[in-house]
Amino acid sequence: MRLTSTAIIIILFIAIVVILLSGFSYYPSKIILKFYRTGGIIGEREEIIVYSDGRVSYIAEKEGISLEKKLSPDTFSELKVKVSKILPYCGETFEAKNGAADYFTYTLEMEKCKIIWVDEWIARNPLPSELIELQSFFKKLFEEV
Repeated sequence: MRLTSTAIIIILFIAIVVILLSGFSYYPSKIILKFYRTGGIIGEREEIIVYSDGRVSYIAEKEGISLEKKLSPDTFSELKVKVSKILPYCGETFEAKNGAADYFTYTLEMEKCKIIWVDEWIARNPLPSELIELQSFFKKLFEEV
């Protein structure tokens, strides 16, 4: 009986070590932002979710694509800088010109912050350059994922 309980303890210890070494964390990574691109003539919907550990999830509903990858430390730092520059626009919506069609709407959601804008060419008023830069950054992520 003593050998059996010792074996069970050893097996449990090995299992815990394997789980910890595989990257399991008791504290799940937190979502720090969600970015959506919706619209176009076919009603596209793409979503990027960025987590606090630098992971990124990409979902393209129409194509049935769902991917995940980890951003490099440099790319993750670049994203943080770009996001910090758009914070003054939290709560703002940049709308399309009247009668506009076949354009994309972009939504950025973070804790206590939501910004909505449209393609630059169809915006009723000029878009802040920081939003255009962030949009280009996310487009690059869409292409890389």
